[in-house]
Amino acid sequence: MIVEPAPPTVTNPTREALVRARAPWVLALLPLLLIGCATRTAAADRRPASRDEPAEADPDARSSRDVISEDEIDTVEFQSAYEVVEALRPRWLMNRGITSFIDPRPDFPEIFLDGTSVGELDYLWTVSAIQVKELRYWGPEKAGVRFGMGYPRGVIEIISKGIP
Repeated sequence: MIVEPAPPTVTNPTREALVRARAPWVLALLPLLLIGCATRTAAADRRPASRDEPAEADPDARSSRDVISEDEIDTVEFQSAYEVVEALRPRWLMNRGITSFIDPRPDFPEIFLDGTSVGELDYLWTVSAIQVKELRYWGPEKAGVRFGMGYPRGVIEIISKGIP
């Protein structure tokens, strides 16, 4: 029985030395990178409202980017609540991406009318703009607190004027 020796492994000592030399620097800079990203996110959350958007007097309103008031709706003639949102806060209509592997629902916010779930985004087309007192976007966390769990895409709440 003849046993052949294993072929010698070919290594590049220059490349290995380079990798070993870089590793401490990468590990040292990683915390700084993470702190920088966290600081940028926190600063974006504290960003003041635009001068074009009026400040909300309602203490329950998180910011004017999450609320469309009756005054804003009255500035332009809109036919439906969907047109109001599309013109004034188009980000509310953006696809939120996949939020679950097992949840087949669409990736858009749910719609509530005066505190009651009424369906999906298409429902906004059925609500006349003159019936709307206020529109409010609730992110997933706030929607979970206000309407209960199960709204990973958030909620658009329609508060009506009470016109029959």
